[in-house]
Amino acid sequence: MLESKINESVQSTNTNNVFLILATVLTSPATLPEIKSSTKHLAGVILKNMLKNHLQILKQIAPTELNEVKNRLFIFLTQQPLLALEGSKNSPLRKVVKETILILCKMCVAEFNHNTDDTELMRTIFTHFCESSYNPIFVRLVYQVLKEAEDDRMNEFAGPLLRACLGFMG
Repeated sequence: MLESKINESVQSTNTNNVFLILATVLTSPATLPEIKSSTKHLAGVILKNMLKNHLQILKQIAPTELNEVKNRLFIFLTQQPLLALEGSKNSPLRKVVKETILILCKMCVAEFNHNTDDTELMRTIFTHFCESSYNPIFVRLVYQVLKEAEDDRMNEFAGPLLRACLGFMG
């Protein structure tokens, strides 16, 4: 029912900021007891599925909302503890971080596959990866993007990524 309402709002070119609302729920601080971790995870799953179906249309009808969603997700990942992916598979934070990684990954790959010049999000992620100290969350995100894309056109990013990895080891 919710997904059909979102589909209708996109088709009517009025998203009512539903994508931004889902991103806000997903990235809300853990200190807000009124938003349960299961609700955050569900918001992430819905956001991922809806963006998969509507990413290109959103770029046309709600580019500001889409950019704000990208920014919130990216900032959320930069603020997570380095060990957020460690520990129990049922850890609420781990589930939310993994879902956020998947959403950003799907967005990067979809944008790249649709238009190889549309790599702003990918470049932001790769730049953060290359310029920051070792961060397992961004290692996972970059790995996921490269794995999902499986495209020779990604080779232009290989040099800086390899140098960053060597920097982490040295």
